[in-house]
Amino acid sequence: MDSAEQIRLHMVTSLMLTRIQPAQFFILAAVFMLVLLTFSPLAFAQNADELAEDSETISACLKRENPDNRANCIGMVANPCLQLPEGQTTLGMANCHRREASVWDKRLNAQYKELMATLTPKAAKGLKNAQRAWIAFRDAYCDAVTLPFEGGSITKITSANCYMDLTAHQALRLEAMETGIR
Repeated sequence: MDSAEQIRLHMVTSLMLTRIQPAQFFILAAVFMLVLLTFSPLAFAQNADELAEDSETISACLKRENPDNRANCIGMVANPCLQLPEGQTTLGMANCHRREASVWDKRLNAQYKELMATLTPKAAKGLKNAQRAWIAFRDAYCDAVTLPFEGGSITKITSANCYMDLTAHQALRLEAMETGIR
């Protein structure tokens, strides 16, 4: 049984136990669904225009920076977002970091595919194994850094920031690998 079915079952059971009138039930259900949709991840999904704009912001920064200072571009989307009114809540802060992380993740995946196409089979296998190990490390590390805040609202912010930071650095490492290959 998926979560939506569990919610419906719980609502029907609650209706039967409390003897709420059907009209009241539907009003409560509508309010519940509105709250659920408002706070679902889909409500904060990045639209294509915003993703393109964020990608351009980071790309422009990377073009300006010399190779040794490209890490200065990490935060170019998240930091201004955090200054906006919608970036002032816990959910908003986490969303700002996720927004930038999606740009770095897209860059990382594109760079990985490019590298894999240019490497020898042995080198490609090595990169594939390294990337898999890095993903496991990133996920475990970002889980670990939130442990001191377990149960606290800062957990989401810390996790999203960690994911953004590590993904950005890995994308930059892969881009530097390509520069070294060519």
